Amino acid sequence: MMRPSRVLVATFLAIFGIATSHAQTFDALKGNCTVTVSTHSDELELRLERGTCPKEVSRDSPDYNRDARRDCHTTEMQQPTDAFSGFIQSDLGREGAHIEAVLNAEAGTLTCSGAIHNFKLSGSFNFTPNASFAAHMLKLGIQGITAENMQTYALFHVQAANVEAIQKAGVTDIDAKNLASFSIFHIDPNFVTAIRNLGYPAPPAKQLIALKIHGVNPEEVKQIRALGYQPTLEELIKMRIFKVSPAFIQDMRKRGFGTGPEDLTIARLVKIRIFKLAE
Repeated sequence: MMRPSRVLVATFLAIFGIATSHAQTFDALKGNCTVTVSTHSDELELRLERGTCPKEVSRDSPDYNRDARRDCHTTEMQQPTDAFSGFIQSDLGREGAHIEAVLNAEAGTLTCSGAIHNFKLSGSFNFTPNASFAAHMLKLGIQGITAENMQTYALFHVQAANVEAIQKAGVTDIDAKNLASFSIFHIDPNFVTAIRNLGYPAPPAKQLIALKIHGVNPEEVKQIRALGYQPTLEELIKMRIFKVSPAFIQDMRKRGFGTGPEDLTIARLVKIRIFKLAE
């Protein structure tokens, strides 16, 4: 039986060492947590605090100290009632019960451990980032991911498959900061396809997010085009921001502001809205 040479073994170890040296490690995040019923009956309100967080006071209060809160990191958000394992909404009625609520996500695992008092779970949290998720993102070219990023991804249930599919649909400039926005604003490959089917190129991530936030939709774009306009993606965003709708365009035509795209341009329509010239 042939034995591998020392040179071959050394070469393999060197290559392996290079490969593994790039594997990023993440420290767990720890702090205080509370879980209570949201104003929406079908959701729970989750609050996380890390660092030194003095008692909250109004910014207008003489006791407000910005420097004292510089090391305070707070997160408040809604979660579905079934987001946690080991915990259900009715547990909030078990005064004094000790609960361990676990939120499992691709980006990591968040555990809130504490006791129930006055229909609120209060205790400490531990977030363990999933390094494999970060490695997957790195393969997609998304660098600079931190443990804090990973916690955000977990809380918003970011899924690697959706990110990869959006990237394959042609979206560029996806980075660690805007990655969570796909989940927050429910952006998927179908939305990218809808934009491309209108004849536009796949927009970069920042523009794609803006299109979704401002509610740009294919049906309205078709109506705008039927009026003779060929807006760019940036113009579509501006039109949504300033409520330049097909109905508004037709109303401005009837009121004598112009007859078509040549004299009643998109830029002019936006100015009419900004300066309230139609009022």
